[in-house]
Amino acid sequence: MAKDFSFQFNPFCLYAKDFSLIIKHPVYEYSISILQAQKTGTIKSNLKGIALGDSWISPIDSVMTWAPFLLNTGMVDTKGFKEIDAAAQKVKNNVELGNWRSATQEWSNTEMVILEKTDNIDFYNILTKQPPLRFFNYQKFFLLKNKPVMYLNLSADEAFSLENLMNGPVKKALDIKFVHGSQSSDVFEYLAEDFMKPVTHIVEALLNETDLKVFVYNGQMDLIVDTLGTLHWVEKLKWKDADTWKNSDRKSLVVKSIIEGYFKVQDNFRMYWVNRAGHMVRTYKALSLFPLSFHIYYKPQAIAPRLIYYKENPKSIRSVHLTSANSDVPKDNPVAQEKILQDLTSNAYTAHRYEEKRNE
Repeated sequence: MAKDFSFQFNPFCLYAKDFSLIIKHPVYEYSISILQAQKTGTIKSNLKGIALGDSWISPIDSVMTWAPFLLNTGMVDTKGFKEIDAAAQKVKNNVELGNWRSATQEWSNTEMVILEKTDNIDFYNILTKQPPLRFFNYQKFFLLKNKPVMYLNLSADEAFSLENLMNGPVKKALDIKFVHGSQSSDVFEYLAEDFMKPVTHIVEALLNETDLKVFVYNGQMDLIVDTLGTLHWVEKLKWKDADTWKNSDRKSLVVKSIIEGYFKVQDNFRMYWVNRAGHMVRTYKALSLFPLSFHIYYKPQAIAPRLIYYKENPKSIRSVHLTSANSDVPKDNPVAQEKILQDLTSNAYTAHRYEEKRNE
């Protein structure tokens, strides 16, 4: 098989989804290791950034904003708000005392209160059409009650369908003996001590100790990691440009004349608010993430606050992108340039250009 060395020059980004940043801090360790290897020449690569999507960075900030979020979106009334908030306060109390395992248990209890008060809301997207709890097979529901969050946020039928799929045709096709999901409860139990611990210090280290771009993006309709909670921990980060970022202007993200979200940029840190998306942003709004990857290639000072996408004349972007004043683009490497161009035009919207430069 022919080797493709163009990937040595292509900018790339590490993605941390949901709980992944917490488990042994892999994203931080990987990024530091890759950066060191790049400097010594051990690895020829072009790591540019880290993206944190609906990530469980500060669990207590998420939990404490569940009740306000549900009240303000009309998913609960004042009585429901008070009961959810009371449950969340128990989580907070345990977090403040450092009783991490108890905090995880109270977090689970709070979720059950939410399910009861909303009559089975989808934790991944509050607008998902769900059957009420009374329609459930209660035997299956209570079996799922003590399952990890990956199962709790699925309906009973969905969860069992997933297990049937993985333990049926997938298991047969791969010719494996292991039972999918058999270890999930044990794994979650093992991580219960760490589950509610914040890892904001890792994000701060990335901003203060590296030149990597740090992206935070969140789906508007996500409940489990709601945008309000994410904004809370983001605005409490301690890094050199924190105050400047908080006081900077937020820009709308326009895709084909429609506002698909908002973003806010300062130096190497940026946050994206993704409209009409749930927890799995790439599933709900794959196209709206396209500008995020675009920012990896180009410096924010050089890009427009609004991007317009075109379906016709895809080659028209070549002169705009590859000759723009940006040291991140390998101008002396035509193979890498062509690869970047292909990546940019592979989206359903096959070309795009700048509408205006920032601050003009």
